[in-house]
Amino acid sequence: MKGKTLLLQLVNLLFPLTPLTSWYKLRAKLLKFAGVNCDLSARIVASCRIVTLNVSIGKDTFIGHQVLISGAIGSKITIGSNVDLAPRVVILSGTHEIDMRGNHSAGVGKGASVCIQDGVWIGANSTIAPGVTIGRKSIIGAGSVVVSDIPQYCVAVGNPCRPIKKWCAEKKIFEIICS
Repeated sequence: MKGKTLLLQLVNLLFPLTPLTSWYKLRAKLLKFAGVNCDLSARIVASCRIVTLNVSIGKDTFIGHQVLISGAIGSKITIGSNVDLAPRVVILSGTHEIDMRGNHSAGVGKGASVCIQDGVWIGANSTIAPGVTIGRKSIIGAGSVVVSDIPQYCVAVGNPCRPIKKWCAEKKIFEIICS
């Protein structure tokens, strides 16, 4: 495992040496070589940082500028196919227990898996917290902080992120969700 972690660190050092928005296949191959389960059709820009091996990236997924994907041992980050991550999205699968007895409030580290299903679009500067599932074809508005599951076919926004519209397939329109 340590060897793969070192390879991933090396890959993160090589990314900025490549053109920002081309050479996508090379970056996908480098991630695969380092141990990340990355489809070769994924388009990952050079400023992205993936600092965990427990990641799966699906087909035709776009990962934008300065995205950070960081995980904890024992948790997995799954990014489906046809997903679009805008600039500066942060995806975390690690956190800490709260410790009010010790010197630090951040206690023992723990992980919870994240699942971003197929067709999801996550707006710029959004944060995805550990343990969250974002349902198929949902849209997360820019600047949102997702701390709980988002159902499929929804538009969700805010801090904390909440669904505000849901796609109605029969009517072919978004319907407003009442609070």
